[in-house]
Amino acid sequence: MLSDIKLVIRLQDLDNRVAELTKEVAALPKHIAEIEKKLEAHERKLEADRAALSANQKDRKHFEGEGSRPTHMVHVEDAAALLARIVVRKAAGIFNAAGPEPLSIGQWADAIAEELGVRRVRRLRLPLAPVEGLSAASGYRLLAAEQLLLLRYGQVLDARESLELGWRPRWSNAQIVRATARSLLSGA
Repeated sequence: MLSDIKLVIRLQDLDNRVAELTKEVAALPKHIAEIEKKLEAHERKLEADRAALSANQKDRKHFEGEGSRPTHMVHVEDAAALLARIVVRKAAGIFNAAGPEPLSIGQWADAIAEELGVRRVRRLRLPLAPVEGLSAASGYRLLAAEQLLLLRYGQVLDARESLELGWRPRWSNAQIVRATARSLLSGA
């Protein structure tokens, strides 16, 4: 008799839990709709921020396409050395690997020309917007979206955390560009 009472109580508890879960499931479409509204609001804000950024870009003294934005690179040997140091030290955090002295795209072109023995380099300076449009139209086969971001904003990394581990890059950005040019020339 006592076991029957326990079973009835247990069944009532299960029925109550099923009823609670049924209410929660019924409320899901409402919650999803609320999340979708929030997402749409964030997307509208993002578009407004992009428009404001674009408007602010017009007042800048540097214009897209002039090749002056600095960008860091890292040689694979230096990246591997940093990774090994992080593993050995069991370090935790964000560690950027970057060669010293970032170069602009213009400086890249100069270093490549010098390495290849090219005396005269003709530079075609284009606004970035048409290049972005052509890249998009080509399915980003002309330039990848990430490459366009580098052209627009540059990429200078803070490597202090890595340097504090005792890591020191052996390759400068100029050496990396020159080695890349030699590798491309040799077909390696």
